[in-house]
Amino acid sequence: MRRTSAVIPDMTLFIAIVLLVSIGSVMVYTASAVLAADKFGSDTFFLERHLVRALVGLALMATVMQIDYRFWRKFSKSFLLIGFILLIAVLFPGVGGRASEITGANRWIKIASYTMQPVDIVKLIIILWLADSLDRKRGKLRNFSHGFLPHIFVVVITFTLIVVQPAFGSAFSLLAISLTILFVAGIKIFHISALTLSAVPILILLVVRTPYRLTRVLSFLNPNSDPLGASYHVRQSLIGLGSGGFSGVGLGHSVQKLLYLPEPHTDFIFTIVGEEFGFIGAMGILSLYLLIGWRGYAAAQNAPDFFGRLMAIGLTAMIFFGALINVAVVTGTIPATGLPLPLVSFGGSSIIFNLLGLGILLNISRHTKSEKESSLTSDVSS
Repeated sequence: MRRTSAVIPDMTLFIAIVLLVSIGSVMVYTASAVLAADKFGSDTFFLERHLVRALVGLALMATVMQIDYRFWRKFSKSFLLIGFILLIAVLFPGVGGRASEITGANRWIKIASYTMQPVDIVKLIIILWLADSLDRKRGKLRNFSHGFLPHIFVVVITFTLIVVQPAFGSAFSLLAISLTILFVAGIKIFHISALTLSAVPILILLVVRTPYRLTRVLSFLNPNSDPLGASYHVRQSLIGLGSGGFSGVGLGHSVQKLLYLPEPHTDFIFTIVGEEFGFIGAMGILSLYLLIGWRGYAAAQNAPDFFGRLMAIGLTAMIFFGALINVAVVTGTIPATGLPLPLVSFGGSSIIFNLLGLGILLNISRHTKSEKESSLTSDVSS
C-alpha cells in the first residue's frame, strides 16, 4: 500500500506561483490598457480574457495538485499520439490556425471561440513520455541504441514538427527541456554533446534559408542596421528597461506601452515591468522564477521514485527555460523568438498548461523519499 508522508504541497513553491500569476494580471492590464482602448475600445479587453484563462489555469492546478502524479504515466503513449496529431493538424489550412503575415506561422487551433497552441500541451506530453519511458528503460540508458536513440528520435520528430509551423523559440525550449531530462536520467554526456554538435549545421541552414530568421539574426548582430525595422522591437525594449532605472517610473507610467513597443502585454511584458518598477521590480520577478527553480529541484531530489524525479526536473525546466529565453530576448541577449514570459504574459493555452504542469509538480512535492521506504516496509510486513 502506497502512503503519502507529506500531506500538503510545498507552500513556498505554491506562493511563488500565485505571486507570479497575480503580478502578471496587474502587468497585463497596465501594459495593454492603451493598446486595448485603441484597438477594441475598452482598456480592460485583454485583462478580462487574461483573468478568465488565469483562473481556469489555477483551478486546474488546484485539481491536479490533488491527483497522484503517477496516475498520469499510464496515459503517456496515448498523449504522445494526440500531441503528434495536434502538431500535424495545425499545419493544414482551414483547421483553424491563425497565420502571421511576416513568418507565415500557423501555430493555433481554434475550438469554438478559444484558440490554443498545441506546442504548449506538447511540452507537457514530452516531459511525461520521457519520464515514463526513461524510467522503464532505466537499466539501458547508457546504451546508445536502447537508451539514447529511441528517446532522441521522438524529441527530434517533435522538434521538427514545431519548427515547420514555424515556432523556433518553442522548438528550442522543448529541446532544452528534453536534453535536461535526458542528462539527469543518466544518458551519456557524449551522446548528448554529439547530437548538439551535429545539429549546429542544420540549425544554421534553417536560419540562412529563411529570410525572416536571417534578418532577425543579422539585426541581432548589428542592432543599428535597421532601427525602424528588424531591430525596432529590441531597441524599444532596451529604451524601456533603461528608462526604469533602479526603482522605475511607477505603476501605470510606462511610456513604451503608449504604442511604441509592439506586444507590450505578451512577448515584451518584462520590459514594462522593468520600466515601471525598475531594477528592483525586474529582480523581484527573476527571484520568483529562481524560487520556483529551487523548490522544483527540491521536489525532484525528494521524489520517491525515478519517474517522479524526472517529471519534477522537466516541469521545473519548462518554466525556467521559458523565463530565461524571454528575458534574454527583451534584453537583447539573443535574437527574438516570440516566447511569452511564463505565468506573467497575456496568453491563452500558455498560462493554462503551465499551471496544469505546475499542479503536477506541486503534487510531486507532497511526496518524499521516506514514502518509498514506508511502502517497502509495509510490503515486507504484510
